[in-house]
Amino acid sequence: SVSGITITTLLISANLEVINENIFLAASDLGSSSRRIFTHITLPLIYPGIIMSSIIVFTLCLIDFNYALFNSGSGNTTLPIFIYSSLRFKLNPVLFSLFSIVIFTCIISVLVSTLYLKKHFIKKVVNK
Repeated sequence: SVSGITITTLLISANLEVINENIFLAASDLGSSSRRIFTHITLPLIYPGIIMSSIIVFTLCLIDFNYALFNSGSGNTTLPIFIYSSLRFKLNPVLFSLFSIVIFTCIISVLVSTLYLKKHFIKKVVNK
């Protein structure tokens, strides 16, 4: 969704602003190509922002149920519309397993990203 692009841009640009530009200059002075600088320096430094923005955007896409309900065609069934129609007409075990998978995935991704960011932050503080 369009709101996801803005959130992703804000989080990744915040990560890019704290990166010291001398790292890129040092890598290019040592003979690294632009592709190698991006894959070995830039991407690992903005990885926490990418993970956090993907978690936030995924949650917001589930919340944007109204847009999906009113703008979907007759042949399209998105996940929020499937959940809503299943709740309206019947309660089945597939729906409960789908809920548990979505909630479990959100919880695990938040925990893993929090642990990764905490470990990354501790390494930064110890190395200073």
